[in-house]
Amino acid sequence: MSTFPTPILSTPIAIRSATGLVQGLALYLLYQSAEPQVWPATEGLLFAPLVVITWLLPVVVLMGVANMRPRTLAIWSACAALLLAGLTVHDVLRDPERIGSMGSIWTFWNPMRGSPDLRIWPSTRLFPAILLILFVSRRSSLRQTAIAS
Repeated sequence: MSTFPTPILSTPIAIRSATGLVQGLALYLLYQSAEPQVWPATEGLLFAPLVVITWLLPVVVLMGVANMRPRTLAIWSACAALLLAGLTVHDVLRDPERIGSMGSIWTFWNPMRGSPDLRIWPSTRLFPAILLILFVSRRSSLRQTAIAS
């Protein structure tokens, strides 16, 4: 019985490398739009979810590459992206003017001159909430996988 070699593009290390490259490119492009305040950084309801998804969705993908089947990982990643976008849009709509906000954890990397426009950035409260939700949902999905096996 002959076995076929695994294509190099479907190995976990290739998927992890590609995920890192795509995330780096996306963050670079978002940074390039945030510095001079050009689209999409002029629209808070678009820019904030893009930042959150670009920062946190690759973590979901990297955690699941070696543990999930490709179809399950794709569905899980799509659900996580919708969850991240929905929570971020809610966060921006909840306090659109960021009244009382001194800053945002999302702008620590921001070397822009002057203070950044906080209306386009997610609030600092969103970051730990999202991390907790992703952790709990990931643990639940792993438990369901273990029970089904």
